[in-house]
Amino acid sequence: MAKAAGRGSYERERVRMTAATVERAARMIQEGKLVGRGAEIADADTPGLTLRITRAAGTWYLRHRKGTFRLGSMDALTLPAARLAADRARRDVEAGVNPREDLHVFEAVLAKGKPVELAADAAFAETVEVQSDEDRRRRGPWQWQDLMAEFLASKLPDLKESYRRSYSAYHTGPEFEPIERLGWPRLRSRIWRSCATA
Repeated sequence: MAKAAGRGSYERERVRMTAATVERAARMIQEGKLVGRGAEIADADTPGLTLRITRAAGTWYLRHRKGTFRLGSMDALTLPAARLAADRARRDVEAGVNPREDLHVFEAVLAKGKPVELAADAAFAETVEVQSDEDRRRRGPWQWQDLMAEFLASKLPDLKESYRRSYSAYHTGPEFEPIERLGWPRLRSRIWRSCATA
């Protein structure tokens, strides 16, 4: 646990943080035992995670080569929550995304006493790329409309040309709109339910 005087008169140390480290920081604030502007404690286990304590409060930060990002207050974020926020923020920064808004949401949800999992879901929602129709038909998951298109492509050549248009209309009318975008597992479930209640 090496201590060093840093620039800006923050006393700095780097340790493997535990709950006891955070409790010690809280006591330093309560007892007014801070010298100069305060202290910064860097977590040896989580790259860039820093707890800055001043006479007024403790605040978690992520120090990254692309900037310093406020993760939240020590009152709202426990050590595990701060580590999670640091990991998510680092991932965003390295992907070229500014994490500040997500971090604000994360802290706000935790400050209301909600579980970390709920805060993470609210703040760090995964972005899902919308799949093109062409890619979905090639790789799946198939939808009703894909299955019907394949069925008609296979069936229509065997029918009389004068009947093809009518036959196609029987299978692609407006009554199919509620299910045309359903994937096969949900579609199969709906079919089984309707058979069971028939």
